[in-house]
Amino acid sequence: MTGRANRDGDPCPPWCTAGHGRLIAGGITVSAHRGDTAAVTLGEDGCVLTSPVWLPGEGRAGVLVITPAGGSLFLAPGTARDLASLVEQLAGATPDQHREAAAAIRAAAAVTEETH
Repeated sequence: MTGRANRDGDPCPPWCTAGHGRLIAGGITVSAHRGDTAAVTLGEDGCVLTSPVWLPGEGRAGVLVITPAGGSLFLAPGTARDLASLVEQLAGATPDQHREAAAAIRAAAAVTEETH
């Protein structure tokens, strides 16, 4: 952490470059430190935004990914690396393989939602 802090006195991580306003992610509003945001355009559907985030109230850092559809994911660093590997692997896949992978993920999500 650097000598800088947000208005609540939470020390900034070295990569903190964004303002210390409230962050809305997944319908939750939190105070967060954010790093530089990278925007990657995906076809005609929009772009993915990513930035490092520190959640002082939870004492953890991660990666915020905002999807073209407006959804958001807060990922632990290891999970973010796993997602990056998956995305890289998909670069060599066909559109049908992309749809098949998406369908499998949605099916697994539907099954687990039924157990709650």
